[in-house]
Amino acid sequence: MIRKFGRDRRGNYTLMTVITMVPLMGGVALSVDYSELLRQKHATLNALDAAGLATAQQVVSGATDDAARAYAKTFFETNLGPVDPANTSLTVTLPNSNAGGGTLKLCSALTYHP
Repeated sequence: MIRKFGRDRRGNYTLMTVITMVPLMGGVALSVDYSELLRQKHATLNALDAAGLATAQQVVSGATDDAARAYAKTFFETNLGPVDPANTSLTVTLPNSNAGGGTLKLCSALTYHP
């Protein structure tokens, strides 16, 4: 009976389909998660760029350091779009006003939760 089962070729397509479905569905799941990760990453980068430009405008217009930091955080979180603000952190480094110039630096970290 086992020899007959080993030589039988009927139903091979069904068996091969079932065997290949596991890695195929795993690949689909990974591609969906990866595309969502990229979408959240780009939304965070866009919000970071917008917050940097808006904060620079506030700094140039004479806002205090605390007001500029609060404005940057609010502007960043408002523009995140599909990303939950609780999954991000924002660090604002303001230019040194004593030196008469400098660099405004905004850094963000995104924690991805699928």
